[in-house]
Amino acid sequence: MEYELSEIKLENELTLDLELDILKIEPKLEEKNIVENGEYIPQDEGLDGYSKVNVNVPIPKLEESQRIEIVENGNYNVTPSGNYDAIKKVEVNVNVPEPKLGTKTITSNGTYKAIDDNLDGYSEVIADVQIDIDIKQYMIESDLEFKYGANFQYEPMDLLYTQDQVNRVKELINILGGTNNG
Repeated sequence: MEYELSEIKLENELTLDLELDILKIEPKLEEKNIVENGEYIPQDEGLDGYSKVNVNVPIPKLEESQRIEIVENGNYNVTPSGNYDAIKKVEVNVNVPEPKLGTKTITSNGTYKAIDDNLDGYSEVIADVQIDIDIKQYMIESDLEFKYGANFQYEPMDLLYTQDQVNRVKELINILGGTNNG
């Protein structure tokens, strides 16, 4: 900067006539349009400030409420109806019925459906199927007569046995057959 003294008076008052070169600094400003809520910092955009700010954040159109009823398990989406952007309140009524379960005792082979018993399902199934087995034939097939000879004592039985009883007899016969090699 240059200063030039043009005239000086030394009387009761001092008058200076100066010529100054003034350096004018202008900030870097831009206009800003804002369409969504948030914080806007001019320095993040390489600016010193905003010369003008236009704010036009749209206000969502709210649907007052919706009510839905849930009657079975699953995933559900609730979306605004019509031209609404959001829902202010959603009421959900959950009315999923408890399954109707029962127990079933099965005494013969076959296919059993819960619906035939007016049920949704079985909480317990007991299988008690009677098996007609000829013990004498099983012993012949198991080769017990050979191991113990013709004097092996048994009485012919043509009775009905549960599967559990048959398994116990087979286990006993296998134990006896395994301990005596004849």
